[in-house]
Amino acid sequence: MTRNSSDEDGPLEIISIASDSARGNDDNGDDDDALQHASSTSLSWAALQVQQDNALLLASLVRHHLEGSSGGGASRSSSTITTSNNEGWRRSVLAHVETVERRYTGVSDIASTREPYGELCELWHRLQEDQTTSPFMSRAQPRGSDASTRASRPTSSTATRDITRDITRDTTRDTTRDTARSANRNATRDSTRDSARNTTRNTNRDTTPHSTTANARRSKRGRITA
Repeated sequence: MTRNSSDEDGPLEIISIASDSARGNDDNGDDDDALQHASSTSLSWAALQVQQDNALLLASLVRHHLEGSSGGGASRSSSTITTSNNEGWRRSVLAHVETVERRYTGVSDIASTREPYGELCELWHRLQEDQTTSPFMSRAQPRGSDASTRASRPTSSTATRDITRDITRDTTRDTTRDTARSANRNATRDSTRDSARNTTRNTNRDTTPHSTTANARRSKRGRITA
C-alpha cells in the first residue's frame, strides 16, 4: 500500500518517521529536533515490540478461526465458516494474514514496519464487513446468505437508533418515577399542613365562648358599639 503525505499517519507510521529522523534521515533537515528524536527512539522500539506481539497474536487467532472451516476433517462448530461460497473469502483473509505474519516475524529494522498498522486495520475491517463471526466472539453464529447477514448485522444507524431508544425509555421511566414520587411527597406535606391548620382553627373556635364570638361578629357589622 502507498500513502499520500496528506493521509493521517498511524501510530507506527509516526514511530517510523521518528526513528528515521533519529538516524539522521529527517527529510526536513532540522537539527533542532535531534535531541527530541533521539529520546523518542527507545519508546519507538518499545512500541514496535508491543505492536509486533499484537499483530502476530491477531494473525494467529484469525488463522486458527478460519482454518477450522477448510474441510479436511476439521471440526465444524458454529463459530467457523462452513459454507462453500465463503471459500474465496477465507483464502483472501488467510493470504492477508500471511502477509502480516511475514511482515512482523523477525522484524529487526523499524523502517521495515512502515504501514503495518494500516494492514491490521484493513484485516479488521474485512472481518467486520465480510464475516458475521469473529475470532473474538464466543457466541458467533454461522454465516448465512449475504442478504440475511447484512440485514441482521448492526450498522451505525441501527446502533444510533438503539441508543436513542434506550435514552428515551430511561428518561420516560425516570421522569414518571420522579413525578409520582414528588406528587406523593407534596400530597403528604399538604395533607399534614391542612390537617394541622384545621385542627388549630377548630380548637380555637371550640374554646372561644359562643357569645363572645357572636358579639364580635355583630360588632364587626356595626350592630354593637363598645
